[in-house]
Amino acid sequence: MPHTKAEAADSADGRVLRAQALREQRYQQILVAAAHVLSSRGYWDATLKDLLDEADIARGTFYAHFPGVRAAFDTLLEQFVDELAATIQRVDVGSDIAPGIQLRANIERVVNLCAENAAVASFFLNYHPGENEELNAHVERFYARLRSLVNSSLTSGETMGLIRPGDREFRITFILGIIKEALSTYIVADDAARLASHTELATQLLDFALQGLSASADLLTS
Repeated sequence: MPHTKAEAADSADGRVLRAQALREQRYQQILVAAAHVLSSRGYWDATLKDLLDEADIARGTFYAHFPGVRAAFDTLLEQFVDELAATIQRVDVGSDIAPGIQLRANIERVVNLCAENAAVASFFLNYHPGENEELNAHVERFYARLRSLVNSSLTSGETMGLIRPGDREFRITFILGIIKEALSTYIVADDAARLASHTELATQLLDFALQGLSASADLLTS
C-alpha cells in the first residue's frame, strides 16, 4: 500500500498509463482484424461476428472503440491513405541526391506500404465506385495521392530535361495504370517468385515510366 500522497498519485498514474496502453492495444488489435475481415468478407458483407471472431474480443470491447463494423473499416482505410500521403515526399531538384534516386525512393516507400498492408491495398486497387459517397471519397483520396506521386515525377523529369514535355493528364493516367497493375500483380498477389525485391520493382516502374520501351528517341519520327 502507498504510504504517502505522492506514492498514491504515482500508483494512480501508473494505473492510468496501463489502462491507456491496453486501450491502444485493443484499438490496434481491432484494426488488424478489420483488415483481415475486409479482405476475406468484403466491405458490405462483413458482419460484427466476423470481426469479433477475428479479433477474439467481446462485443462490449469492440463498441468501446467503434460504433459499428463499417466505422472500423472507414478508420482503417483513412489511416492507410494518411500513411500514403506521409510516404510521398516532394522531389527536391536542388538536392545533392539525384531526382531519379528520390523518385525511386518514393515509389519504393509506396510499394513497401502496400506490401505491409496488402489487404487494404487490395481493396483500393480492386474497388469499383458505387453509390456510397463516403466510401468513394476514401478511394478518390488514395488515387489522388498516387497521382501526386506521378505528377511529381513528371515535373522533376521535365525540369531536369530528362523527359520531353507532353500532355500531363494523359501521362499521369497511363503511368498510374502501370503502377496499379504492378502493385496488383507483384504486391497484392504476392508473386514472390517473379519479384526479387521491392527495390527492383520500384526501379523497373521508374525506368518504364521515364524511358518507355523504345531504344531510340527518334522511333516515331524515323
